[in-house]
Amino acid sequence: MSTLREATKSDGQDSQATKSTAQIRMPSDSEIEEFFAAAEKDIQKRFSDKYNFDIAKDLPLKGRYDWVQIKP
Repeated sequence: MSTLREATKSDGQDSQATKSTAQIRMPSDSEIEEFFAAAEKDIQKRFSDKYNFDIAKDLPLKGRYDWVQIKP
């Protein structure tokens, strides 16, 4: 039982060290924005390349698929 208690005690200390490290090095708002903007741009590019449709402008592009506008 003493080994289990020692492991639990050291795990709690590691958890506190990890939390304080995370609090020290949080990315800035601009870094977060830059990260997600790049990810969004990549997703739009992959979608556009695959389906020949520009989702940002909501316009079909020339390519593999022939897009037809429908009226609701």
